[in-house]
Amino acid sequence: MKSNARMIGCISALLLLLTLGSMFTLQAPLHLARASPSILIVPGQYPTIQAAINAASPGDTVLVSSGTYHENLVVTKSLNLIGASPSNTIIDASGSGFGINITATKAVYVSGFTIRNTDVYNSGIIIADSSNVTISGNVVQASVQTNGTYIVNSNSLTVKRNTFTGNLYGISVLRGFGNLIQGNNATGNGSGDIYIAESSGNRIVNNTIRASVSGLMLWNQAVGNVVARNLIANNTSEGIFLWNSISAGNLFLENRIEFNRNAAMDTAGVNIDNSTLNRFYHNIFRNNSIPVFGVLNQGLTTNKWDNTTGLPLRTDPKIMFVDTNGNSLWDYNETVVYDTDNNGAYDLADTVIASLNGIPPIIGATLNTDPSIKFTDANNDNVWERGEPVVYDSNSNNVFDPGEAAIAAVGGNYWGDYRGLDNGDHGFTGDGIGDTLIPTPCPNGGRPCSVSGPAGVDWYPLMTPSRPSGLNITISAKPLGGYPPLQITFTSSTKDGIAPYSYRWNFGDGLLSPQQNTTHTYSTKGDYIATLTVTDASSATGSNEIPITILKPVGNLAIQVLDEATKPILGANVSLLVTPPGQQKLSMLTNNLGSTTFAGMAAGSYLVQASSQGYQSTTKNVTVAPGQTTSEKLVLTKVAAPNNFPWALVGAVVAAAIGSTALLLVLVKKRTRPRPTKKPT
Repeated sequence: MKSNARMIGCISALLLLLTLGSMFTLQAPLHLARASPSILIVPGQYPTIQAAINAASPGDTVLVSSGTYHENLVVTKSLNLIGASPSNTIIDASGSGFGINITATKAVYVSGFTIRNTDVYNSGIIIADSSNVTISGNVVQASVQTNGTYIVNSNSLTVKRNTFTGNLYGISVLRGFGNLIQGNNATGNGSGDIYIAESSGNRIVNNTIRASVSGLMLWNQAVGNVVARNLIANNTSEGIFLWNSISAGNLFLENRIEFNRNAAMDTAGVNIDNSTLNRFYHNIFRNNSIPVFGVLNQGLTTNKWDNTTGLPLRTDPKIMFVDTNGNSLWDYNETVVYDTDNNGAYDLADTVIASLNGIPPIIGATLNTDPSIKFTDANNDNVWERGEPVVYDSNSNNVFDPGEAAIAAVGGNYWGDYRGLDNGDHGFTGDGIGDTLIPTPCPNGGRPCSVSGPAGVDWYPLMTPSRPSGLNITISAKPLGGYPPLQITFTSSTKDGIAPYSYRWNFGDGLLSPQQNTTHTYSTKGDYIATLTVTDASSATGSNEIPITILKPVGNLAIQVLDEATKPILGANVSLLVTPPGQQKLSMLTNNLGSTTFAGMAAGSYLVQASSQGYQSTTKNVTVAPGQTTSEKLVLTKVAAPNNFPWALVGAVVAAAIGSTALLLVLVKKRTRPRPTKKPT
């Protein structure tokens, strides 16, 4: 018996260990580490590219020799896919399906292919629900009825140095952030070269965008994107089309927007329809049928056309001027300097901020102050530094308004058809800023500025095109977005200048840093553009920008209500009794699976109650994590039947009956007891 009991105990212990082992296996899958990545060669080792992809382990490289491969490739793992050359390594979809489909993965690199001949429903390259994918050095010619590359629900991708031609849209991005589209040639695509929608914090830089219907399209809440140093030309409807993006905050900087025109002469360099709070400055507009057109007047007046208007102003007592007419007020063309040693006289230690025709004052000239001379304090240190705009606040509201004099470092855009003069009416004569009237696009009102006006938008046009800084500034940020509070690491490098360099980070949320490399934490949802300004030893200044997307911290809460037998309860009421600050308290009924889902809920702690007729209500504390679906089960217990029947009376009656029966049995037993038999004597 003892041996049997011992054996049973051992078997039970073994089963317990196996059960626990299976539980840990489900929670923490075992990944076998590989000594080093492998290189798989097509067709030398594998007859098809897909066969090599299937055989590859994460991190492997698939090298494809020259040839034409009639395949539809699916990539769902991290790997490098490299062709010999796009001129002779061709992925041909044979008119059926996509070229390459990259789904639900990360760290994929694709280079060296021509992708062509998809069907009318599938793109040349599809990237869905993925991150850190790089598409570089390819030619994509999918179909005249579909996208060259279609990016959906994907973040932190890089699409660079590719050629997109002969597609319906060259590159399309839907619901993504932090993607870099750089150095591509998107030319001759039917409807548009680059299309961005419902996306934020993307960088579209140094691309050639031309010869389509619309060049660059930012649609339907495309916000916080940076569009810089692109050539946007030869499109027949518009170079840039902004649509349905309120408070968009997109930045358009140093782009060449030119030769967008058609036979009807109704092509716009920029077409704005219901898109506000965008910033345009230092762009070149020339030889477009219509420089810029606003479908509604506010499409122009609610966007900014220079780098300074609308910004707050501060005073620095060392900003002084040479009062040539002795009226104690600054007048246009009077020299403005920074009195470094604060001695009230100009000397070689002082900095000339602005002067007529660039001529400095004589040594020893008396300097005066005018409280209306103010500056925009980019680094929030209450001290003017070279490169910070200096203006004349004529209405003393501490905001730089259109029409107030631009003394230094203020600039709008270059308009090839501007006929104004640089005569000092809004600043200095010969400072390179147009002064005589509100300039192009429509100095006389009406079209082409908008259907009914207003008469122009850019108060500070450039007389000559702006030139990029001689400093080569490279910046990066990791991560490019996420949920608050989010700490981001910013790094930078500078070359082609004279060391040492000084640095000024403006993170776009009002905070700054003087360090070359730094970290910064964003605590509030929003779309930010972080800017690094660098000044070298010769006082040459340059800058670069990177967008950051801080998502609203929301998640989903899925609740299933069951009975004690784990059967779903239909129509149970699920209520949020306690919610995070700002989150509405909601109630929903369960479906036939006993389930209901609260979508887009603020991250944080909740107290959830489930109730249903015939069951006892129950509550549970749950936590919703941002970007995730939190699933919880609540079990309800049936309520006992109500106690209304007079059980006490029944009990008394039964007890009396039992007592009577017992007495009767005793009496019967006495009556039926046999009498003793008398023995014969």
